[in-house]
Amino acid sequence: MRRKLRAALLLILSLVLLSSCTSLDYLFSALQGDTRFLADYSDITYVRPDLVQLEQQIDTLIDAVKNDTTNSKEVLETMEKIVDAYYYELNTMMSLAFLEYSRDLNSEFYRNEYYDLMAESDRLMTRLEELYSYLAQSPYRDACEEKIFGSGFLESYADGPVSYPEEFLSLFRRESELLMQYSEYLADPQVSYQGKIYNGVDIDAIEDPELYRQVCEAYYQKYNTLIASIYVELVGIRQEIARMCGYESYASYVFDSSGREYTPAEADTYLTGIRRTLVPIYREVIASYDDERLALLPPLTSDAVVSKAETLVSSLSGTLGAIFADMKDHNLYTVGSSDTMYYGSFQTYFNSFETPYLFVNGTGYAEDVMTMVHEFGHFTSAYLNYGSTGSNDEAEVASQALSLLSLRHLDQVFSQEQAEVLYEYELCGILSSLNECAAYTAFENMVYADTTLTPAECNAYFGSCMKEYGLLDPTESGVAGDRYWVFINHLIEYPYYMIGYSVSADVSLQIFALPEEKGVSTYMDLIDRAYRYDFFGNLAAVGLQSPFEEGRAEALAAFFSRELLKRANGERVYP
Repeated sequence: MRRKLRAALLLILSLVLLSSCTSLDYLFSALQGDTRFLADYSDITYVRPDLVQLEQQIDTLIDAVKNDTTNSKEVLETMEKIVDAYYYELNTMMSLAFLEYSRDLNSEFYRNEYYDLMAESDRLMTRLEELYSYLAQSPYRDACEEKIFGSGFLESYADGPVSYPEEFLSLFRRESELLMQYSEYLADPQVSYQGKIYNGVDIDAIEDPELYRQVCEAYYQKYNTLIASIYVELVGIRQEIARMCGYESYASYVFDSSGREYTPAEADTYLTGIRRTLVPIYREVIASYDDERLALLPPLTSDAVVSKAETLVSSLSGTLGAIFADMKDHNLYTVGSSDTMYYGSFQTYFNSFETPYLFVNGTGYAEDVMTMVHEFGHFTSAYLNYGSTGSNDEAEVASQALSLLSLRHLDQVFSQEQAEVLYEYELCGILSSLNECAAYTAFENMVYADTTLTPAECNAYFGSCMKEYGLLDPTESGVAGDRYWVFINHLIEYPYYMIGYSVSADVSLQIFALPEEKGVSTYMDLIDRAYRYDFFGNLAAVGLQSPFEEGRAEALAAFFSRELLKRANGERVYP
């Protein structure tokens, strides 16, 4: 069967969410209204921001506030210019550079622009943090919160002036350099075996099972060797950043800075529940799953993927259909299947234009429809909330829940048999989000707790977690075995993001379990609240449980045992 390698690598990578939006209250509240205007992508042009001028504005305002040589009017005027330049212009151009690079991984210009802007953004944020610390202790605090930031924004900066040493800033610069090197390795992944060059498409086309195994082994070994050393250095840098910021662990640093409403310790308890209840079900499902049935899913053109995805979401809600049409009318999507495009799918947001954008690089087959529906969930949340899509966990509910809700309408765009195959495939994907992402988080816990990490230990930790969570046979290594983690871009680029997929999958399944009309209304109500950045409060407001409540792990196990073992039990699979 073809698409073996590509489908495996995209299983997790297709879930990427990127957003450059900010949580400043006024960026959302000032823009709410009955009419939503989107920019056409053809009207958005890349122009490198004037970062020298921006830094000068920040420095000038710091000196003026610190030395009390200004007034409220001047502070507000300058602060508005800084906000426009940083939160709008810089973030928009960074998103645009990433999108253009994603369309063509061989675009050296946009790759360099993106990683350079990312490094500059991190550096300038430290200058903004210093500015905020002085504003928080100044007579201009109330005016800034009222007119610019929103109530309480400066409260966390009130303890005293903040400054960052050059050593700290150099860590962010080095992190950006390593991430760019990682992206260069994956711009055109290929391997030489017995005198022939193989890329991903070539490997998928190999029909001889033994040759396929040998080429895959060479492929994974090459990139594991290259990327593991980068990852080890990245881990060390991130550990040092957390230490310099006063955190006991990198996990605590990430959970706090990302706005999660639960602690690493609570996440560990959640992972324990996954291991206890879901791993046995996962093993049973994988053992009984007939992956050859995927051959029944047809190849699809990009236009067909878009058309079928539109039919699915429109069948759920007139609002969703209208948003999809608005996206199409303004050319705010890229859908394809190419090894020269970014290795995954995402939604990003252009703050300057208050406009989201959807990107899908799939397998070229029917499952890409579901990937597009997933990313359209992100697009919808960004559309409704002007980019303020809540925490990572809440944002992933917007995507995973929409994919699940659309499953009941698969027979509108596929044959009954194809709908059945895709239904099982997508439920397996949700089970994977719960279990595999929990395993990847366990792996991150191990590597970030190791202060003397080596590439060999990374492989050993990964293999250990894969076996513990039922992803790798304890007695076999298989193709790639403990080495394929280097292709999971979240681990390299977005540490501790994937626990959010697992947590949000629980909430998404709660929505899916409701009668369809109630499920859709609950979904729309929940994502319409995302801008509040109150995940657990939003769940309670729409009548959903926290994934951390007692009994949730057992409920998930019961659902998957019932739904994904129907075929093995001789029952009808598709609703």
